Amino acid sequence: MLLGDVWAVIALIVGIAVCAWALLLCFSFFFVRRTGAAKALIIKSPVKMILMGLGATLLFGGTGLVLSGLPFPLAKLAGTVMLLGLFAISFTGSAGLVQIVGERIHELDTRLSAYGAMSRGAMFVVLSCIFPVLGWFLMTPIILCLGVGAGLRVMRLKESVPPIVNPV
Repeated sequence: MLLGDVWAVIALIVGIAVCAWALLLCFSFFFVRRTGAAKALIIKSPVKMILMGLGATLLFGGTGLVLSGLPFPLAKLAGTVMLLGLFAISFTGSAGLVQIVGERIHELDTRLSAYGAMSRGAMFVVLSCIFPVLGWFLMTPIILCLGVGAGLRVMRLKESVPPIVNPV
């Protein structure tokens, strides 16, 4: 293994971490109601969300991986779409966890803005997942399953949207 290979792997890990951090923040800011509901579900019953997410991940993730491995283009497309949908649901639920961590950071340091606290919360969630061995094999699966469980519950919520009124 050459030094360039090592630097390439480090750059890949840093790039994925920065993208995951930014995506968690985007989900937190774009889907405020959904991530707020995910936050409430995670606070109420975290173990239930993890177990529900584990079952859904095994079912849909396994099906997506099998379909992605088939030699048929439409099956590959269906498997890829299924896996990307699972990740989107997971990031929706995990953004609720980011809000929890951000609020707890804000309680400890009230000088921080809400954005600064949430940004640090997302950073702590992402950095805990890239920690060697413990983060890769314990924290990442737990956070992903927690996110899938909370995200699935939140996606099933019925939400009434008030009509837009033009203030003239």
